[in-house]
Amino acid sequence: MTAVESAPGRDVPIPVAAMAAAATGFAVMLLELTAVRLFAPVFGDSQYVWTNVIGVILLALALGAFLGGRLADRGVGRKGLSGLLVVAAGLVGLVPLIGPPLGAWLAPADLPLDSAMAALVRGSLVASSLLFALPVLLVAAVSPVLVVNLARADGRVGRASALVSWTATLGSVVGTFVATHWLIPEVGSRWTVWIAAVCLAAAALLCRFGAAGSVVGVLPLGWSLLAPDHLEAAGPGEVVRDEVESPYQFLQVVEVADSDPRRTLLRINEGLDSFHSVALAGTPYTGGGYYDYHVVAPYLAGDGAAPPHLRVLSLGDAAGTFGRLYEHVHHPSSMDRVELDPAVSRLGDAFFPGKQPEGERFALDARVFVDRTQRTYDVVLLDTYKHQIYLPAHVASAQFFRGVRRVLREGGIVSVNAGGVRFDDPVVRVLGDTMARVFGESWAFRIPNSRNFMLVARRDKPLDPGCLARVAAPPSDAALQQVLARTSVPGSWHAFPQRPGAEVLDDDRPFLDALQERAYRGDEASPGLLAMHGARPPDEILGAAVGLLQAGRLEECRDVFAGARAATGPLRVLAGDCRWRLRDARGAAEEYREALRLGVPEAQRVRVEENLKWSSVEADGRGHARRVGRRNGWLAVGVVLLAAVGFVAASRSTVVAPGR
Repeated sequence: MTAVESAPGRDVPIPVAAMAAAATGFAVMLLELTAVRLFAPVFGDSQYVWTNVIGVILLALALGAFLGGRLADRGVGRKGLSGLLVVAAGLVGLVPLIGPPLGAWLAPADLPLDSAMAALVRGSLVASSLLFALPVLLVAAVSPVLVVNLARADGRVGRASALVSWTATLGSVVGTFVATHWLIPEVGSRWTVWIAAVCLAAAALLCRFGAAGSVVGVLPLGWSLLAPDHLEAAGPGEVVRDEVESPYQFLQVVEVADSDPRRTLLRINEGLDSFHSVALAGTPYTGGGYYDYHVVAPYLAGDGAAPPHLRVLSLGDAAGTFGRLYEHVHHPSSMDRVELDPAVSRLGDAFFPGKQPEGERFALDARVFVDRTQRTYDVVLLDTYKHQIYLPAHVASAQFFRGVRRVLREGGIVSVNAGGVRFDDPVVRVLGDTMARVFGESWAFRIPNSRNFMLVARRDKPLDPGCLARVAAPPSDAALQQVLARTSVPGSWHAFPQRPGAEVLDDDRPFLDALQERAYRGDEASPGLLAMHGARPPDEILGAAVGLLQAGRLEECRDVFAGARAATGPLRVLAGDCRWRLRDARGAAEEYREALRLGVPEAQRVRVEENLKWSSVEADGRGHARRVGRRNGWLAVGVVLLAAVGFVAASRSTVVAPGR
């Protein structure tokens, strides 16, 4: 006789208990990871919002476990378990329906901006509590009841507790990967929540009727991009000026000691070879960085002349970089700057000096500001990157750009910094199509020698990039002259017309993260020299390739070499330049090496040798990164397999013989 009397027909069989526990763990993790996605359009996705969601769910889990213990002591069986799960499933199913109006009520559009942050943070806490606390509490109460039901059947409390615990945890692990890597980007936030509700309902049916069910799960193997949370040491030749661990991210200011002019960089979180902001001593320009090119936006808004009394909204302050540029090029102007993390602004003031335009600075989420401001602007700059390479999905959706359109004056321009290599890059294309859906059309310009594009769209008027050819830069401003010369090259802009049926970004289906991850992971182009076995004279091909390269039409430039009758040194140099700008460093190095073998003019030799050196370094670095990635992927698979073997071995060695 066990301590708890068995009740045949009322207890939960072991397989049913295991599946029910796994389903509850899976569903809770789906809810936890999806909650912030649901809240982001209203409250933003700051660390405070994440903290509120996680804190509420953890507290609900703790209280639910306490409640479940009480219910278990009262002898709750299969019918009671089913009731808990049915109510929880119903409440979860209502979340996508109740959430939007609740958010609009908690964060009304007429909030004064200077006090909005506190309201938004507290509002997200209220919304988290109302929407998720009760269903998660009910789900958490299931585990203790399952443990007692299993223990009632065979008297082994330890085994029952272990079974429920490890299957629920395994369900949570699967839910973590499935939600982030598949459900949220592929089916959307609302459907992810409803899938969680269906899982809970299925668990209720299993507990009540013992119906046969199956759970199909895929254990992700080889997820090996385990980047560090932050950098604590500067790179070679760099001096750390300051480090800040803000509520949002890790920030590091470094000075490149051996550069001329001296460079100061702001890095966020992992850093690696990238940076968030840059300042060059003695100039507001960034040495040809993408920031410099966004100064043409006012000229596009004024058809070749910046609008009088220019008003600019900078979403993402870039530590004051855009402000310094606009004060230099477009003085007098005013600029409102929105930066989620106040620490970025403080570091900008301290280490990135320079005169700023008149205007206000707001410590707010960019989406929140756009949706609530009543101000209007001639230009909106969007550079709200997190972790230096990811554009948050809630500030790239069609709903967000409708808000941007609302705050733009007639003829106003929105200018977006986007990461990519080609005009048909998935990230560039989907952003271009999304902006075209809202504005009627959008245009993209490839920033020379970078992985950046400038995407622009105009409110209520056609946009003509050709107007930049009419802008006259001051003779003393060589940097602006270069920017205008490059942006006014015929064919250097690519149009994205509004296309019916084109896939666009939406608040409910934030698949931009997956596109960005794939774009930055990338694949190295196939090695080997470009074929040159056509019928046209090399000099003719050389002239065509130069024009395409200057226009930034790199894919066409790469393809045009096939028409050359024979390879020459200058053709190989140009092919190397084209392939390097397409981020094919290994192919570029091969082209430069062949150019030196064929022979190049003496005036070119030094440049070609330097290009060969640095493209080889870049190719070696990428190759090393791929090798490390593959190694870590196999290590991850090995660890999982070893853990599985160890688990099986441990399970067999701890089996208790009958009668003991």
